[in-house]
Amino acid sequence: MTESELDFEFDPAHMLAVLEDDRVQYVVIGGLAAVLHGSPVLTQDLDVCPSREPENLERLARSLGKLGAKIRTETSPEGLPFACDAVFLRNVQLLMSNVTIGAAHDTRPTS
Repeated sequence: MTESELDFEFDPAHMLAVLEDDRVQYVVIGGLAAVLHGSPVLTQDLDVCPSREPENLERLARSLGKLGAKIRTETSPEGLPFACDAVFLRNVQLLMSNVTIGAAHDTRPTS
C-alpha cells in the first residue's frame, strides 16, 4: 500500500450528496451496492452507472468538477486532469477517476 493510499479518506456519502444536489440520475453498482445489500466485503470506491441523457451528462460533469475528479491510470495513481464535460462523458464507456474525497468509477453500459 502506498503512502497516498494510507492517507485516503473514502466518503461515499459526500460523493453521493454532490450527485444528488446536482440532480444526477444514476444507479450505484459494484462493491458499494453489494455492501448496501448486506455484503460484509468492504470497498474503497464508488461505482455508478449514470443515465446517458445529454442533460444528465451535463449535471454529472458539474458534479465531477465539484469533486475534483481526475483520470486514474496505473502510471499516475494521483490522477490526471481531463476535459470533464458532457461531450467527453458521452464518448467514454468506463471512466476511472480519483476525486478529492475518494475514488469513483463511472461505469457505462455498452450500446
